[in-house]
Amino acid sequence: STHLLGMKWHKYFQDLPLQIHELSAGQLEKAVLESVIDAAITYEPVPTRDLEFLALGKVSMGIYHRKGTFKKIDFESLPFVAPLIPSVGTPSSAKGLDGWPEHEISRNIKYRVDLMESGLALVRSGQAAIFIPDFVARSQNEALSEDYKLLERDYPTGIKKIERRIFLIVKASKQKDKSIRRLVEMIKSECVL
Repeated sequence: STHLLGMKWHKYFQDLPLQIHELSAGQLEKAVLESVIDAAITYEPVPTRDLEFLALGKVSMGIYHRKGTFKKIDFESLPFVAPLIPSVGTPSSAKGLDGWPEHEISRNIKYRVDLMESGLALVRSGQAAIFIPDFVARSQNEALSEDYKLLERDYPTGIKKIERRIFLIVKASKQKDKSIRRLVEMIKSECVL
């Protein structure tokens, strides 16, 4: 949400005010249900009565680190930054909030953070690698000087490129709202494969 909305909101909503709430799975649904927020973007919806979960497509995920770092380090030694909060109550097989398939291959997690932006700061400083959506890496690279650009690293042997489904959570009554339709258009245009 931070990187999509922070970088692209003005392109789609010139005059509409924006508030971004960083909430975990379960909290997102509760906030929409209680009308604290109008909509939520998630990879891991928690089925909740009276809410609509609009499947918008898939996003491609990649392993990234700062250009010029970790050239001679194998995957097992690569220091990762990962979300502090595990996925809880979600129907997918992803164990971490970032969707890394821990059940298939573990990684060397050196840092844990609440917010992706904190993780990206560690990556930009050359301290860690991160598993993020490709559109986030592209967005970062648009704003970074050449020395700080994020470089994609190959997945470990035996793991195919991961794609995650992305959902918009809304109340059923809001689904046809003009702003919600515009938000769907923005997500599909900027993030989805």
